[in-house]
Amino acid sequence: MRAEETLDYFLKREKGILIIAILDLISDLDRRAFYLEYKGKVPFPRGLRRVSKKTLKRSSLQQLVMIWEHYDRIQDYLMALFMEVNPHLRPWYLDTCVLEWEIQEFGRKTKKTIGRIFGCIF
Repeated sequence: MRAEETLDYFLKREKGILIIAILDLISDLDRRAFYLEYKGKVPFPRGLRRVSKKTLKRSSLQQLVMIWEHYDRIQDYLMALFMEVNPHLRPWYLDTCVLEWEIQEFGRKTKKTIGRIFGCIF
């Protein structure tokens, strides 16, 4: 059985994709909130509460899904505010977390292969 077919690999992959998606959502929310504050609408008077990478890595898959849904609701709220400020612009968000995970996984496998061939550890 190949490593790509095991349940552990699948769970690790899904967890990694969710972590990347959450971090991308947080950076997108920061960017949108900064723009709205510049235009005079303050969406978060006390600031946006962030989840640390350490907490994300220790969370279970169900907790990560709940965190992602929470930030997704906040993003919907910010996009509605964005449409009030700029009715002529359409807000959009491109989710690239699966591609980012595949690139990171390719890098890990390449480093592992090079280390095995040349006997060095990265």
